[in-house]
Amino acid sequence: MVLKLQLWSHSNFSLISALASNFKTLEAPCSYATFAFQLQNVYPMLLSPSKSTNACWAFGAIGAVEGIYFIKSKPKTLLAFSEQELIDCCVCDTKRGTSQGGQPSAAFEYIKRNGISLEEDYPYMNAKMICRRNKLTRRHVVYIDDYKRVDVESKNPDDMLNEMLKAVKRQPILAKLCIPAEDVENFKGYKGRDGVYKGFSTKVISDKKPAAHGMLIVGYGQSSDGVPYWILKNSWGTDWGIDGYMYFLRSSGKGLYGINTCALYPTI
Repeated sequence: MVLKLQLWSHSNFSLISALASNFKTLEAPCSYATFAFQLQNVYPMLLSPSKSTNACWAFGAIGAVEGIYFIKSKPKTLLAFSEQELIDCCVCDTKRGTSQGGQPSAAFEYIKRNGISLEEDYPYMNAKMICRRNKLTRRHVVYIDDYKRVDVESKNPDDMLNEMLKAVKRQPILAKLCIPAEDVENFKGYKGRDGVYKGFSTKVISDKKPAAHGMLIVGYGQSSDGVPYWILKNSWGTDWGIDGYMYFLRSSGKGLYGINTCALYPTI
């Protein structure tokens, strides 16, 4: 049975509300005055259980939906939705009619058409399984109305950054990073003590394909020495970075690893 989800609260979700105090103990020279969500207690985040590098698109899309649902719900209700359902069942694509999954746009299109189950109804298995959406004994469902791209068509580098900032002020957004092959290992090894991540490669070898990786932008700020940053939520578990988060250089134009060029967000 498919039910339209009513607003109700969960008491057993693991929230990351203590994240702010954890940040303050780090050596990274970061200021928290402009952290748009977590540090103002406006947007608490759910802990991500994933340590897989192959499901970033699903975790990013679900994080974005959890965020906008929390923002729009009255009273504020933080629910965990199912990444596993996307991994197993996402076969929609707006252009081709079919897809292998793995694309943020396909994930949002799936949720728009089919809704998305709660995590407790369709739990994470850390592997692709047979789609069980229609075999669940119960299925609480949330739909999104649509999804949009952040409008960064302007040729003015500052305008591109400003559009990203306006979007992040409204809600968490899913961004695609194209990480040069030369930087992948350094990116994977990021720790809080590293401060703001600025990339390492001074010369990118063009014949090496960059690694595409989706991450959720949940806020922004500026370090004590004046370096602007995004706050990104990863999908590699809480032992990566700063409890699963990182400070990532915020710059104009395309941005580091093209972060300003491909960003999506759901609407409810």
